[in-house]
Amino acid sequence: MTWPDAAEVVGAIADSYDFSRYPVVVDVGGGAAALLAEILRRSPRIRGVLAGPPEVIERASPALADAGLLDRCDLHTGDFLAGVPRGDAHLLMSVLHDRDDEDSAAILARCRDAAGLSGRVIIVERVLPDLLDGPGRTAGELDRLLALAGLLLRRIIPTGTQYCVIEAVFNG
Repeated sequence: MTWPDAAEVVGAIADSYDFSRYPVVVDVGGGAAALLAEILRRSPRIRGVLAGPPEVIERASPALADAGLLDRCDLHTGDFLAGVPRGDAHLLMSVLHDRDDEDSAAILARCRDAAGLSGRVIIVERVLPDLLDGPGRTAGELDRLLALAGLLLRRIIPTGTQYCVIEAVFNG
């Protein structure tokens, strides 16, 4: 079995979910900002925010600049356990899989608060089948985790890769 490369995975995720309906997408954790860059490339009317620790911002900003996207992306250095910038959709790719429920729920609650009543929290992670152990959570575990953060699991969208797009909304 061969694994798809990062560009294939990012493309499959962007193909699976319509990010264009959100004026501001906040990428929480961001890594190398590959997914945020793909979203911005596909949706020229939206703005992006990359939020993460200094090393994430330092690594990702040259890639965004090289792609000609830095003028549409704000860079926010900080600890997302303490808070995240406001936006319409908060994106977390591979941020929660190795964190415990307490930290994960805290991050999700910060995203919920920053997204407001009509915003979305969009998680990109592996969704494990029931009874399988490994990095990730089952759909039931995700549902319980989201409830801890005051969110409601709206849907899980397969991407044709090892990742799913998990959409959550304010549960109030």
